[in-house]
Amino acid sequence: MNYEKFVKLVENKLKESIDDNHKVNYQKVMKNNDTELDSICIMEKDSKIAPTIYLNQYYDDFVAGESIDDIICGILKVSQTRGPANFAAVDVLDYEYARDKIMFKLINRKSNEKRLKSIVYKDYLDMAITYFVLISRDDEGNASATITNQMLEHWNVSIEEIDNQAKINSQKELPAVIQSMSNIVMELVECDNLKDEIEFQQYMNEPEDTMYVISNNSKINGAATILYDGILEKFANKHKLDKIIILPSSIHECILLSQYNEDNKADIANMVKEVNSTSVSREEVLSDSVYVYDKATGEISIL
Repeated sequence: MNYEKFVKLVENKLKESIDDNHKVNYQKVMKNNDTELDSICIMEKDSKIAPTIYLNQYYDDFVAGESIDDIICGILKVSQTRGPANFAAVDVLDYEYARDKIMFKLINRKSNEKRLKSIVYKDYLDMAITYFVLISRDDEGNASATITNQMLEHWNVSIEEIDNQAKINSQKELPAVIQSMSNIVMELVECDNLKDEIEFQQYMNEPEDTMYVISNNSKINGAATILYDGILEKFANKHKLDKIIILPSSIHECILLSQYNEDNKADIANMVKEVNSTSVSREEVLSDSVYVYDKATGEISIL
């Protein structure tokens, strides 16, 4: 069964599975980097909001052997556990409700030309700062609504007010977390035998870390933390640095280099491009550029 037939089958089976008080809405949703995904919403007929469930991953599960019935059950379970009952008094069109939940994130400007036509954003170097209402958070992820031009008009507020509110809220609700690369490896690596453990300990006894990962405490859309007030200055002071090289690992995090050789500039740039093209999903790529923070000016620029 090809993907198009799978999507139609899922839509029809979901309609057969719900009661008369609910409806199934199918639509294509434009996500980051102008990536189009197929989505399903199962909502109460008088409800204004429902979780968006993307079907692309479910098709991969189907191809891998999962039955269509199990997939339908999984979608219904997600819809029930993340439904409106868990979003108490949600109304993103009410600015009084939304104001303290407005956050910001970083995306690539050129790769989002279509999407940026309809959402609120500010230019930042070759990227764009966009804004969203953080509706809820749990162990399975964040539920949010991107702030569109229509929402801004309805709220009757300026982009500057949205930007200021987002900076306050993001730093409070999604604080920055900086970890050394060795600590992250320690969390991920499981030593299967003594040899592995010895080799790992040798790795851990290498000289002081030169690579650090910066994100937020949810590890979702955490690359924006490089714009938090004073965060890079504090890092520079701690490591006695005048400049920090910033590698855009993805929209979720950046890598900070505490050591940098000017002769390696081209190699670092090529590495970022190669990693983006081979190891990062298209939807999560932030930029092919390398950035530098200058402590003297407090500014970030493209290297």
